[in-house]
Amino acid sequence: MGERQSGDQREPGNDKRYGRDVYRSGVAKGDDRQLKRAGDGLARAPYAGRSMMEEAMSKQGARNWYIVDGYMPYKNKVDEADFEGHEAVIILNCHDADAEIAMDIYYEDREPDANIRIVVPARRVKCLRLDHPNDIGGIALDRQRQYSLRFRSSIEVIIQYGRMDIAQPNLAYIGMMGYSE
Repeated sequence: MGERQSGDQREPGNDKRYGRDVYRSGVAKGDDRQLKRAGDGLARAPYAGRSMMEEAMSKQGARNWYIVDGYMPYKNKVDEADFEGHEAVIILNCHDADAEIAMDIYYEDREPDANIRIVVPARRVKCLRLDHPNDIGGIALDRQRQYSLRFRSSIEVIIQYGRMDIAQPNLAYIGMMGYSE
């Protein structure tokens, strides 16, 4: 346990988490650079000189994304309408640099199609219709077959998935965010 120094607002505790002395605030001794005053107490700032809110605001997506419920619906068109069954992936790049993305398609009964190259220009959005082979490296996905997608990007992006299912007259549109890390 360390000695309390003049002006030190923390009180040392005897918590030995991870084999180190930890102050009651939860900050290990020696991590003073990560402390800053917040109101009447001390708060941990995870990045030198930046608050957690500032850090969250600077994050613009993730580099790895997964969509696990791919299932291309029937293509038939709805009577007197331009709707056709399809799935799409929308990728948003908010950065000042192009996003270079590798997409992998996983199947239930065969090896994946890997490293399909996608480029999303800086400060742009790109929509990939998964029923259009030219949008996904020439791969023709079978309808009514389960598949999953993995995206690995050179920079943070945001990915959303959508499905237009016309199997019944009322239609159904599903839109969801993928899992990211």
